[in-house]
Amino acid sequence: MVYRLLITGGPGSGKTTVIRALEKKFFGRVLAVPEAATMLLQGGFPPPGQHPDLILLRAFQRAIFYLTVELETAYVHQAEKRDAQMIVSDRGRLDGEAYMKGGRDAFLSDIGIQDRQNHLLIYHQIIYLESVATYSPDLWVQNAGNHFRMESDPAVAAAVDRRTLHAWSDHPHVHYFSCKNGIEGKITAVEILVDSLLEKKE
Repeated sequence: MVYRLLITGGPGSGKTTVIRALEKKFFGRVLAVPEAATMLLQGGFPPPGQHPDLILLRAFQRAIFYLTVELETAYVHQAEKRDAQMIVSDRGRLDGEAYMKGGRDAFLSDIGIQDRQNHLLIYHQIIYLESVATYSPDLWVQNAGNHFRMESDPAVAAAVDRRTLHAWSDHPHVHYFSCKNGIEGKITAVEILVDSLLEKKE
């Protein structure tokens, strides 16, 4: 069985940086699933912006959800073929709850999700990375590391951070990593956790 790990968090939390570090440290054992939203925007999907109209927002969130599901299916298959032990997803199926107007209920209704638990528990463990906008708003830089980022104000980014954490808060295995030790501290702590998870799998 391929282990499914989700790394999520608010804007500017270091998700991509942490995942790249995991790919390097656990090369061949861990496969990283790319973030669906970034793939869509790079492919030409119209950016919803910070104040999108509802039609565009709903279309974007539906596209993200279904692409995420299929990416995970493909990467589990690749992991099985390559004898990798784990896939690491950059954001997960329920992250859209933080971005959809109307929150969880609107997201589930629009996507047509009947059993939310299936999409929550598909991941064995959740790693949640705190946004710098929450920890220290004065350090917030909108486009640091991601020119597709839409949150221009740290207060907006911090609100997204809170909503994203809420989306995953009822998962039984959520590991929260704050910004207090910087990005290097996050990387080290996550690497230790992943190493222990891989050891348990062996």
